[in-house]
Amino acid sequence: MLFLYDKMDDPRIPGKLLFNDDDNASLPLHWHANVEICYFLQGGFRAHVDGQSYQVQNEDLLLVNSWQIHHVGKNSVGEHRGISLVADMEFWKSICPDIDHLEFHLDSAPEHIPELKKHMEELYEASCVYDSAENAGDEATCNLEVLHLHSIICMVYYTLVRYFAVKKTEGAEPRQLQSQRSDIRAVIEYINGHYKEALRLRDVAEVFNVSGEHLSRLFRKELNLTFKEYLYSVRMTYACKRLSYSDESILEVAMDAGFPDLRAFSQQFDRAYHTTPKEYRRQFRKT
Repeated sequence: MLFLYDKMDDPRIPGKLLFNDDDNASLPLHWHANVEICYFLQGGFRAHVDGQSYQVQNEDLLLVNSWQIHHVGKNSVGEHRGISLVADMEFWKSICPDIDHLEFHLDSAPEHIPELKKHMEELYEASCVYDSAENAGDEATCNLEVLHLHSIICMVYYTLVRYFAVKKTEGAEPRQLQSQRSDIRAVIEYINGHYKEALRLRDVAEVFNVSGEHLSRLFRKELNLTFKEYLYSVRMTYACKRLSYSDESILEVAMDAGFPDLRAFSQQFDRAYHTTPKEYRRQFRKT
């Protein structure tokens, strides 16, 4: 999920939509059973999918298949605008029963990329109309846009299956790699649940009965990140949300996010966003 703040989760819409204008959006590593497709109308940053790094620019598509580990780094090109569709797999499967055996590759049909981009841009525009109508309490327009969004999302699903689907190769990965992926997912889940604590590499390694060296190599091999880089990304994501939407002091935010003191928090914040937590909050409230 790319955009932290605005999300549309109407049960009548066959998918979850996330969209926003934000110049510091980022999310830590995560995965889910849903296919996710993202379209960027403006701006850009670096995305990581299964250890591969991609520089995403204006009018680029990014597709994440089920269970692929992915995250989005901080914005590197300035203010961005775009939309992310997290597919409703139950709805999709009710129409395409073999969807669990398919995966999608955008490079398999480059001639149909413009068609998919057109649908995603329409999805963004319709989402903005829906969001404005909802904020204004205009129920009639909301209901009409639900119908519009439903039709566009169905066209996205159709286009993906029609042109970009390939059969999954069962057992294509060596058993060792499958085991390592399971291990790193378990570690990520543990960190996501304990990031407010004073976590150290060796402590987490002991929880999983492995050496610190093994865990460090696992992070590098599977995620192309260090243990600390991932831990800080989780803490910074949480801290940014608290700065934006709470009135807690900056020290309270820092301590609640797992940083030992205000100095350590400010240093990490400057590395990530090239500004101070106070200025970040001021700019967010201003806009």
